[in-house]
Amino acid sequence: MKTYLKIVGLFFCMMSVSSIFAQQQEANLKLTDNINKTTKHEIATETISASNVVGEESKVHYEAGKSVKLLPGFSAKSGSNFKASIGRVASSAKIAGAETSEKMDMYAYPNPFDVATEIEYYVPKAGKVTLSVTNIIGLNIATLVDNEDKEAGTHTVKFKGGSNLAEGTYLYTLKTDMGAISKKLSKK
Repeated sequence: MKTYLKIVGLFFCMMSVSSIFAQQQEANLKLTDNINKTTKHEIATETISASNVVGEESKVHYEAGKSVKLLPGFSAKSGSNFKASIGRVASSAKIAGAETSEKMDMYAYPNPFDVATEIEYYVPKAGKVTLSVTNIIGLNIATLVDNEDKEAGTHTVKFKGGSNLAEGTYLYTLKTDMGAISKKLSKK
């Protein structure tokens, strides 16, 4: 019976953690739930809009790529510790603690972009890496990393699409000995 309760408790704990990470990777967050006597770190790649109350004894950090909007109804009570930051948001690999993970991951910021974007990628093992950008039908637009030896960890490369690239949807693809992953990239 004790083993069953531990397993069920672990399951619900893992579900809570995974829902936090899923929430943190969204482009835009709208926060309306009040926060009381807890610690919370909300992350959005674009915008956070908050109309909630940060209660006493709460430690809260809102982090967004472009803006944090404190709407009517928002307040941080006396005795709380509230912080809002705007700037480059860490990749989902960092957010989820992937530094100890066996999964590759990558993230482009800003996305969508006008002239250029930075692609941050995480590889759990050293080896050959190729990072490319293709159009939606698979034609190569740019090879940013061409079968280069890379150490395990997080790496960043800049993609300058500029005015030569038409507005639309593209794919950026990371290939290693472990496999390949692709994500969408939008040009404004």
